[in-house]
Amino acid sequence: MNLKHTLLALGLATACGGLAVAPATLAAVPDGTITFTGSVTAATCTIKGPTSTGSNNFTVALPTVSANSLTANGTGAYTPSATAFTMTLSGCPAGARVGAQFYSAANADTTTGNGTLMNTGVAGVDVQLLNSGGTAVTIGTAAPVGNANVTDQTTVASGGATLAYSAQYYATSAYAGAGGAVSTTVNYVINYQ
Repeated sequence: MNLKHTLLALGLATACGGLAVAPATLAAVPDGTITFTGSVTAATCTIKGPTSTGSNNFTVALPTVSANSLTANGTGAYTPSATAFTMTLSGCPAGARVGAQFYSAANADTTTGNGTLMNTGVAGVDVQLLNSGGTAVTIGTAAPVGNANVTDQTTVASGGATLAYSAQYYATSAYAGAGGAVSTTVNYVINYQ
C-alpha cells in the first residue's frame, strides 16, 4: 500500500470514529423538572369494632326477619333490618384524614351495583353495606389502590375518629322466598390522607 492510500484510510477511519463519538457527546437539554413528594406515616390507628372485645375483626349480627317480609318487600333493600355499627379509631396521626375502603374478591355482588355482598346461605339474599348517610358504599373486588371509594372520610380529632356504618338485607331478583342462615364477609382497609 502506498503512503497516499494509507493516509486516506487513516483519515477515513478517524472521520468515521469521530462521527460515532459525536452523538454521544450531544446531550438533550431538559424542558423542565418533575418533583415527586409524598408522605409515609409511621403511626397508624388502632381499630376497634363495635363489640366489647375491641378487635379489628368483628361480627355484625343482623336481626332475624321472616321470608314473608322479604318476599313482600320485593327486590331491593329491606330497610327494617338496618343494623348500625361503628369502627373506633384511636392513636391516629394528628391531623390525618381517615376513612374506610371495602373489598371482597369472593363476595362483592357486582350484579346489583348497590354495595351488596353475596352470602353463603339463603340464595338471593345479599347484605348491603351503607355509610353514615344511609348511602350504599362501593365494595371493590380487589384490594383498593390509592384513594378510590373511600367512605366517610373524617379528620382525626384528639388522636381518634369514629366511622359509622350500617348493614341490611337486600333481596335480589334470584330470591325465591326460602329461609335459612345468612353469612358473608368483607375486608376493609383504613385510608390515611
